[in-house]
Amino acid sequence: YTPSGEEITLQAQQLADFVGFNLTPIVDSHLDGSSFVPNQAPTITSSEAGTVVENASLDTVIYTAQADDHDGDNAALKYSLGGTDASFLNIDENTGEVRLNVPADHEGEKTSYSFDVIANDGSDEAPSSSTARTLMTC
Repeated sequence: YTPSGEEITLQAQQLADFVGFNLTPIVDSHLDGSSFVPNQAPTITSSEAGTVVENASLDTVIYTAQADDHDGDNAALKYSLGGTDASFLNIDENTGEVRLNVPADHEGEKTSYSFDVIANDGSDEAPSSSTARTLMTC
């Protein structure tokens, strides 16, 4: 009831719908009684900088992406790359290990690699991923 005594009728709706409108839902559980925990994007915890050894073999891991999914299972996280120099690198989507596609050459034109690490928790609810910029120098 409203303060003036009028009756209000509410319809069930997914709580995720409230997030986009910055509204706070008045319930904190699902219809089955289990607690509702809104999805949170994973937090990338790995370093934002590093060094690449010149002429290292292509199987050398030059960086390992790490993230923490506070509301889920870290083992379910999937990693990918984006950004300026992503095409020079590849990442294992399960382990976060980053390797070069071509050996680093300090005397060449490429003396650093700037890329975005993306961690996705696989949730259907937003936010499901986060991004961190990383710079590797030769």
